[in-house]
Amino acid sequence: MQQRIPDINLVEHEGDFVCDQCSEETEFLIGLEGENKNLCKACFSAQRPEYSDAVRDFSDLFILLVEEKGRRMSQEDMHELYGNEETD
Repeated sequence: MQQRIPDINLVEHEGDFVCDQCSEETEFLIGLEGENKNLCKACFSAQRPEYSDAVRDFSDLFILLVEEKGRRMSQEDMHELYGNEETD
């Protein structure tokens, strides 16, 4: 069975990450165009089971990337910690 993957549009979310259906807090929310709901991955997969494999794989990867980003210093953090000196 070939699974169709939905168009993904990452949008910065303002406020808490709380599912509109189950009211649980989560790492991120998923919504579809045309629907005014932000769902956790469990509620989204229950509502749209044809996307459950893609959502599971994407969410695992997304969480891994967010954790990795948290371990890295931004350039601004490095300048603040070590100073902003240019070397030749």
